[in-house]
Amino acid sequence: MNFISHITVRNQLLILRRSILCICIMLSIFMGGYSQNSFANPVDLDKDGIPDSIETSYGLNPDSSSDALLDLDNDGWSNLTEYLVGSELDDPESSPMDNIEKLLADDGLLLDAYGTAVAIEGDLAVIGAPFADSAYQNSGKVYIYRKIENEWALEATLENSYPYNKRNENFGMSVSVSNGVIAVGAPNAKDGPYVMGKAFVFSKINDVWTEEAWFGTWNEDWVHRGGNRHERVGESVSISGDLLAIGSPGCLNEVHYQIPGVPDTKEWINPKGCVYTYFYYSWAPPGYPSTREDGSWERVDQISAFDKEANDSFGASVLIDGNTMIIGSPYDDDQGSQSGSIYL
Repeated sequence: MNFISHITVRNQLLILRRSILCICIMLSIFMGGYSQNSFANPVDLDKDGIPDSIETSYGLNPDSSSDALLDLDNDGWSNLTEYLVGSELDDPESSPMDNIEKLLADDGLLLDAYGTAVAIEGDLAVIGAPFADSAYQNSGKVYIYRKIENEWALEATLENSYPYNKRNENFGMSVSVSNGVIAVGAPNAKDGPYVMGKAFVFSKINDVWTEEAWFGTWNEDWVHRGGNRHERVGESVSISGDLLAIGSPGCLNEVHYQIPGVPDTKEWINPKGCVYTYFYYSWAPPGYPSTREDGSWERVDQISAFDKEANDSFGASVLIDGNTMIIGSPYDDDQGSQSGSIYL
């Protein structure tokens, strides 16, 4: 992967501020109604987010984008927000809050941190509770909800299938969903004899949520890395179609030979971070229908920053959108200690 730009966190704050302002809009769209907005790309000449036909029906000016941010009924919500969530623009009794549903874990307990990670796709919502005590303290759990008749119902819970001590593995610290396939990160899971982190993929097979694959990085090289290193594989995950990205902000991607050129003296130093990518290959012949049982995930690449430095935590966040990947490096020091940066 060639990184074509290196954007500092300071520049990203503008994007983040806009994202925060849209949280209520997104929650309402996904958790509640969406009655007025059409997916047919209606005419919107002033490009303010409200179709011309809707603006005209409420007496707004379809040639002026400024009225999208006004509040026609003086209820504290902008016209654009009310349109997006399906409430009436001119009725103060019709509030976007009417379309927001609050979910709680059925078995929630103190310090579970339910909601640490969330992902949504259509009528499928995924919520991580990385400190839930599932058989072991802080082993973590993921809740899957399905929207049925305009209400969110618990469909299943997921856990790390590893049969041994899962204490403090934090399964559910990160989650992602695409095409009905769920990725989950457990950054403190054991991989081999060490606490290095794992990521998991689940899919629904024969109406049962099933662990399709898990991903770690332990191999013969790790013997020389030492067990006190925490690579935090699964700190972040993102899945888009058949492509999976797994962030490992503690990735030890620099090799040092205690005796130059002698492989048996290899040791890994300086945790600079990386992102592992995997692709799902289907075994079904072209033209034949396939199921999730007809393929496998294969490692594609290990991505590191072109200007990597120790303790930058490259891979602490990752998101795939189509053929574009964005990766966070929150402790990059380009603008001062831990000022952070983003790679695209």
